[in-house]
Amino acid sequence: MSFRLCSKNGVNKTITFKDTIPSDACQFIRNSTSLKRIEFHQIDIGSDDRTTYNYLSAIFRTSEYNIVCPTLNAIEIALPRKELLRRRHFGIIIDFMKIHPNTLWYLDLSYTTLGDGCIDLVVDAMNSGLRIGTLKMRGEFVGDDEIERLLSSDNAKYILELDVNSNKMTRIGFGLLSSFLGQDSTNIEKVDARSQVTSDIEYSRLLLEAISANKKSSVKSICLRKLFNEDSPDDLKPIVAMLKNMICKPPDIKSLCKSNHQLYNIGYSTPFLKTHSQVIRMALEINERQVSVNQKHRMKIRAFYFTQADFDIKPFLDMDVELMPSVLELVTMSKECITNEQEGRLKRDNYVSARNGHLGGIYRLIRNCHVQELFSFPSQQAIMEQQETRISELEKRVEQLTLQLTNSNDSESPNNKRQRSD
Repeated sequence: MSFRLCSKNGVNKTITFKDTIPSDACQFIRNSTSLKRIEFHQIDIGSDDRTTYNYLSAIFRTSEYNIVCPTLNAIEIALPRKELLRRRHFGIIIDFMKIHPNTLWYLDLSYTTLGDGCIDLVVDAMNSGLRIGTLKMRGEFVGDDEIERLLSSDNAKYILELDVNSNKMTRIGFGLLSSFLGQDSTNIEKVDARSQVTSDIEYSRLLLEAISANKKSSVKSICLRKLFNEDSPDDLKPIVAMLKNMICKPPDIKSLCKSNHQLYNIGYSTPFLKTHSQVIRMALEINERQVSVNQKHRMKIRAFYFTQADFDIKPFLDMDVELMPSVLELVTMSKECITNEQEGRLKRDNYVSARNGHLGGIYRLIRNCHVQELFSFPSQQAIMEQQETRISELEKRVEQLTLQLTNSNDSESPNNKRQRSD
C-alpha cells in the first residue's frame, strides 16, 4: 500500500503517501471530516508532471460550495533529494490553504528542494490572509532577500515556529531577524537560524540580545551556532552574565519575577553553559517545566532568592500573618525531579515537593519577625490596638471632611454672593 493512515481513538488523523499518490486516496481525503495532517514522503513528482498535477488537483481543488477536508491544518512535503517542488504543483496546495483563513497552518518543506517562485507563493499568500504557525524550509533557499520578504509580510506575527536551518543569510539577514524578535507583536516561540554561510559568534549573540531586550519575548527555543569560544574564559563571562540577567535577574523578588520565564534552549552552547553554571542550569530547567508563570515565579524565588546568605527580609516584616505559612513553604520546600524510578512511586522525570533544608533562611525570617505573629494569629490585645488605631484615623478623616463641607457652605451663602455682586 502506498499510503498509510494514523488513527487516534478510532478517528483518522494523519495520512502519509509513500512513493506515489494513489487515486483511491483522493476521494477519501475530500470526504474526510477528521483528517488533520497530510504527509508526502519521497513522492516522485518530476517523473510524470501531468499525472502529479492531476492527483494534486483531485485532492486540493475546491469550489465555493465544496470545502474539502475542513479539519486539515498540517502539510509536510519531503521529496527525493534530486526532485524539485515546482511552482505549479505547490501553487495548488497554497491555494487550498488560502481558502481556510481561520486555520493556523503547519507547513514543513525542510526536506524539499524548492523551485523558483515557491517562497514568493508563501509570502504572497501570507500577505493575502494566510496564517502559518509553523514554517520549515531548507535554509539553502533562504537568504537576506527571502527572510526580509517573509518577516515583513502582513501575517508574519502568526508564526510560532520558524526553521531555516543551514540558511544563506549574512549580517543583513540576521539583523532583520533580530529586529523581528525584538518586536512586542512577535509571538514566535521556536527559531532555528543556524547559518550555512558563517558560524560567526557575533550573529548568534545578536539574536540572543534581541530576545533579552524584548521583555514580552515568547521565544522558548532558539538554535544557534556557538555563542562564545569555549577555550576562552574571557569570552564566556559576558555571555554568562547576560543570561543570568535575562532568565534569573538578581537580586530582589520583583526583578526575578520580571525575568524571562520562556527561554530554555539556546542551541549548541546549552549543554556547556549548564555544566559551567549551576544558576543557568537551574533557571533553564525551571523555564522548561510545563507549569504556569506564577509557579515559575515561586520556583525562582525559592531557588535564587532565599538561598542567598544575605537576602533582604524587609519585604516580609509587615506581611499579613495569613501569608506567612506560604512564605515559610517557599523557604523550606522545593520541586525535585525524580531520577531513580521505584515501584509504587511516580515515574521518572516527574517533579515532587521536597524539603530542601534552607535552615539559614528560616532563621533569618524568625530572627527578624515577631515570633508570636509568625506562627499564629495576633492576640486579642493586638487586634484591639489595630482597631483603635483605625478608628482614630477614620475620626480624623471625618473631621477633615466636615471642615471642608463647612467652608464650602460658607462660600456659597447669600451674604457672600451679595458681596461679590456689589
